[in-house]
This record gives sequence, structure tokens and C-alpha cells, in this order.
Amino acid sequence: MKKQVILFFGAIFVLTISSLVNSLAWYVSAREADVEQVLLGLETDFDLKLSTSGEEGTFYDDLIYDEKDENGLKAISYFKPVSSMFYKEWLEEKPSFPKFMNSYNENTDVFGVPYKPTYAEGDIGYYSQEIYIFCEESHYITIDIDESKTNFLPNEEHNSSVAGKHLKQYPYISTEQEMKERLDNIIYSLRMSILYQDDNNYNYWIIDPYKNGDTVLAGPLDANFTAASLDEENESGYYSTYYDHNLNGNKEICFGEIYDRSKLVYKSSPEQDDSAFSGIPSTFNARHAKGTYALDWEASLANMELGKDVAIEDSLSMSEVQNQVLIPVYANKISKIVLSFYLEGWDKDNINETMDAGFLINLAFMVAPVAPPF
Repeated sequence: MKKQVILFFGAIFVLTISSLVNSLAWYVSAREADVEQVLLGLETDFDLKLSTSGEEGTFYDDLIYDEKDENGLKAISYFKPVSSMFYKEWLEEKPSFPKFMNSYNENTDVFGVPYKPTYAEGDIGYYSQEIYIFCEESHYITIDIDESKTNFLPNEEHNSSVAGKHLKQYPYISTEQEMKERLDNIIYSLRMSILYQDDNNYNYWIIDPYKNGDTVLAGPLDANFTAASLDEENESGYYSTYYDHNLNGNKEICFGEIYDRSKLVYKSSPEQDDSAFSGIPSTFNARHAKGTYALDWEASLANMELGKDVAIEDSLSMSEVQNQVLIPVYANKISKIVLSFYLEGWDKDNINETMDAGFLINLAFMVAPVAPPF
């Protein structure tokens, strides 16, 4: 993998990914997206200095990842969809790095409850980097949300270059331009998180830069979704099921973080025919198969209280960041954060079509305009 020095034109943190895999099925099958090129750098407000080791003599106004890797910024070999669901479990343990969940599979217990996904080992499939912050004065540090400094963008040049190659994988996409537009949607499933810990505080913030309502961390899924094989003679394109011995029939699985499964609503009788697609087929939007008891997800949500009976992603929009993401930096003392970037598997834009895509992240820190910590 060729590494290059970043030239800063307002671009602070850049990641470009592309996939060499023919068919990606997002979160439930955890296929990988190979990283074609990684260009990294961090830049701060003039009053701050950064380090990736915290050692004396390693603090700079900026950090640039180059061929020598002098400042210790990590490389990453690939991204794959992971999730921050269940984070409140490890929050109590206060680990030094955040933990992300791997994919689900189709296995369930005898009651139809999916086996809980495992934690991703190390930082495989996502990017996590320790950043140490030093300042001669006490401040709260936050993210500069000025769109010219911090933004999450599709790599349109890359996405245009691969659109034609991947078009044939998706028979319901008609043109290269439409394929390119699907690839550009990768940015809507991007997430950034910040973990901060000192002797008195342990805080974890999840930031959804394009947040538009809550992401519900549960629902019916097609765990074997294969975009190139959506036809009447193939079993792909159907919601996943398990055998319910009480009903003596197949019943659709509801994956995710559901606290009260008694509130799930199922149809009272099996489907008489395969349902038709309404909208774009994906892992989230599959067909109900003939002879199965279908989950009525809309009725289930109406029967449940979000955050109480079913989990929602505890994330912040960019407009909420500067009031809530406040990292204390004490005069002449070092503060540490863990900065992570990942693809949220439960985001509904995290589907096959977006997993062949490239993206760019520009990130800037600044001194928060609030009274300093003491």
C-alpha cells in the first residue's frame, strides 16, 4: 500500500476506501472493504499541541502520516461494518479503547432470539487512534464544526471510477451515474466516536454527521442478501427465519437489541405468497417468504417505547457536538482521547451498494468557547 504525505488544504483527516469484493452484504455477513489508500493527518487550534504517544518531545501543531510514519499514526488495512450497540455494557468496565460489535448471523436459540454478536478484536475493520492533547492553559476542547474544516464527504472521483465496474452486480440499477450516486451514500453510515478518560471522568460520544432521526438498533434482516441473485427462483431476498416449534412453522427473526420481545407483533397466519419488493431491495428491505409468519415491524415499533423496549443509537448530530463534546485539558497536563471512525452496520445506508465506495473525512479540533475547567 503506497503511503503519501498529506498536503493540507483544509483537509485534516482523510480516509479513502474501496472494495475488491464482488458482493458485500453489510453488517449481517461482515464482508470486508479493502483500503486502497490511507492518508492521515491532524491539525488543531494554534493554542493546542498533539501527540500519538504522549511522550515528551512528540507534541506538534499538526500530525502528518507519511512514509516514515514519524508521528505514529496508524494505518488500516480495511473497513467493515461494525456497531456501537451494547456500548453501555463495556462503559461500566471503562476499557482504554472502545469496543465495537461484529456482525450477526442467522443462528437463534429455541425462542428465536439471535445469538449476540461478538466484539471486534483489536481495531480490525475500523480506525481507532490515541491522541494526546497538551496546552499551557486550561481549556475545554471540542470539534470545530465549521463545514470548511470538518466534513464527511464521498470520494466522488474514486466512486465515479468504479461505478461502471460494479454496475453489473446490481440488476435494479440502470446507469453508471445512478451507481455512483449509490456509492456516494457511504457517508451517511459513517460515524465518529471519542472516548475520554481521566481520574474523575469517563465519557464516550458517538457522532453521526448526517443524523436525521434516530437509528433503531433492531429489526428484521435478510442475512443472506446477495444483490446479484434477486430472482424468484433464488432464496436470497427473503427475511431470515427460524423454526418455531409452538407454531410448527417458520417465523421471521428480529435481530438487534430488543429488551422486551413480548411486544413484537407477528402476522396471525402464514404468508400466502411471497411479498413483492416495495422500494430498493437490501438487507433491511427484503421479502416475506411464502409460508412464514411475517414480523410486522411497523406495528412492533408502535407497540414499543424507543430506548426502553428497543434500543436506539445514542448519537449526536454535528449541531449538538460543540455543546456536549467538551474534552477538559488542564494547564501543562496531558489529556488523552481515543478517536474512532467506523461504518455503523445498523444504519440503513450501510448496504451492498455503498460498500464499494470511497470517502473523505476532514476533522479539526478547537478551543471551546466556554469557561475552562479547574
